[in-house]
Amino acid sequence: MQRKTDEWISRIKEVEREYKIARIALDRLIVDADHDSSITQDLRSRDIRKAVERLEGTYIIRLFAEFETGLRSYWLSTKKKKQKQTATHAKLLVDRIGGKHVKENDLISSVHVVRKYRNALIHEREIDAVPVPIPTARAHLCKFFAQLPHDWA
Repeated sequence: MQRKTDEWISRIKEVEREYKIARIALDRLIVDADHDSSITQDLRSRDIRKAVERLEGTYIIRLFAEFETGLRSYWLSTKKKKQKQTATHAKLLVDRIGGKHVKENDLISSVHVVRKYRNALIHEREIDAVPVPIPTARAHLCKFFAQLPHDWA
């Protein structure tokens, strides 16, 4: 039986693998489209290049969405049935769960860097968001999950 933390870590890693597949496919499409424009139908080369430019940001959003969903699952499992289940922002989830289970403050800070970058991408804001490469984001998010209790309801 797979433990809950392992399940969520696997789901986050799966998103990273999907990114790699999409990246390979788009890189290949650019090369192939230069030789045979019919394969792109009504798409232009610049459309493909724009997709390549935005791909990593799209997958950062997906990575963090998977992470946040897992955090919410954990958070709700810790609440008693009679307690009011309130919506909690990602920042609070990271702080509350991290404060209880994560031993390294640097890791909590690193997860917040990924969260801020995700927010900047979603809201198209110029905030103090440092771009985070997919492998780095995945590593921080998985390491955070690895410090949670292994099983929960």
